[in-house]
Amino acid sequence: MVAKELDIKLIGELSIVAKNGLSSYYLKKQDKGNKDLPVINVKDIQEGKIDSDSVEHINVHETDALEKAKVSKGDLIISTTGTFKAAVADESVEGFAISANLTAITLSDVVKPEIVAAYLNSPMGQKELNMRGGGGSTMRVNKNQLLEVPMPIPPLEKQEELQNFITFALNYSNLLSKEAEIWKEIIDSVIVKTLDV
Repeated sequence: MVAKELDIKLIGELSIVAKNGLSSYYLKKQDKGNKDLPVINVKDIQEGKIDSDSVEHINVHETDALEKAKVSKGDLIISTTGTFKAAVADESVEGFAISANLTAITLSDVVKPEIVAAYLNSPMGQKELNMRGGGGSTMRVNKNQLLEVPMPIPPLEKQEELQNFITFALNYSNLLSKEAEIWKEIIDSVIVKTLDV
């Protein structure tokens, strides 16, 4: 059986809104108009998810730019500096802002954001991002370069299956990570209790 050729669209063609993160100006302490707000950074994107527990609350100057940097559930969040990572915002981070080294994209219903995030985290997606991010000692892409990345689009019924698989795989991977942490704590505890002189 021959596989059906996938439709290819630029991420920009799939986007409704692309949001820039807050620059350092908005993170500086101001006399008035301050707001304590959780701000997602690159370190908070782990294994295709945003770790809401690791997100720091920062004193932010409240302006129109702040509202434009807030994420909604289902937004695709991509790091634009250093190691390229992608994740999808869930309800635990809705209304959080993103830092300057992230871009948030609200996608149309043509493609599920989990599939785009998984593609960008895959070797194929990383190759596309790295092709656009070269040129200096630190890899960096801007919002326009992100929107030019081509994205293969499976049919919607295949997207449902792929989304279910991605969700299961990420949840399983997170459980394995937590289990590894617990075993490390058990080993450390036994060593300390046994060898503490």
